[in-house]
Amino acid sequence: MKITFLGTGGAFSRADVNYHNNALIETDDGSKILIDCGSTALESLHELDVDALGIDGVIVTHIHADHTGGLEELGFRGMFLGQGQTYDLYIHPSLLPSRSGVDAEVDLWENSLKGGMMHTQDAERNAVRAELESYFTPQIHEDLFRIDTTGYQFVRTDHVPNKDSFGIKIVTEDQTKVFFSADATFMGADASVYQWADVIFHDCMWMPKYPSTVHTHLEELLTLPESIQEKIHLMHYGALEEDHKIGRMSLAWKHKTYEL
Repeated sequence: MKITFLGTGGAFSRADVNYHNNALIETDDGSKILIDCGSTALESLHELDVDALGIDGVIVTHIHADHTGGLEELGFRGMFLGQGQTYDLYIHPSLLPSRSGVDAEVDLWENSLKGGMMHTQDAERNAVRAELESYFTPQIHEDLFRIDTTGYQFVRTDHVPNKDSFGIKIVTEDQTKVFFSADATFMGADASVYQWADVIFHDCMWMPKYPSTVHTHLEELLTLPESIQEKIHLMHYGALEEDHKIGRMSLAWKHKTYEL
């Protein structure tokens, strides 16, 4: 499989610098899956000459606009340009309680997408009330799930207090183990996922750590043993200058592709 970064920036990164931190997975069987679909994702796909109608699904890590803000456009493209095409939506039950039945406070459809996507019309301009399923096919998973020959599992992380957020464990067909942190505060050197992974794509802030942080900071990652740092590719950072090493870690950048 291949993973290409649509962007590596944080929520406040400017579009002409490095876009939001989203990624495109291309499986060995030809499926195209997004890890998140933030507000700049479709612009980045356009730059890569990837047709949004060729996307098969989206894995959602949490509900913030830099991770879900492009879902409205993607859904509308499927409905109106793709003649009713829908996309698989891979999501943890706690992010979609209206469909999973779990007790959770925030719902991707009810609290994020519904206001912009509920009202539409048919060919005769009759009002139609759309639902999430008009645009997406929910694939709700709490445990291991597969897309083609690749395994995925949501890993709960700390991000914003009382806000569900998840990283992703990925196991490729050749058993390469990948951890994609999405947005997370520092897990500590003893985090089992650091030991488990062969490759780590990790959230990183350049600025010094501050008390109310909701991300992992470079100074924290530099405390990790070199054996772990060597696995890490930094993402979700500020302005990108050039590819370089920081400690023993590498820097991911917009449109870079990793063969895994």
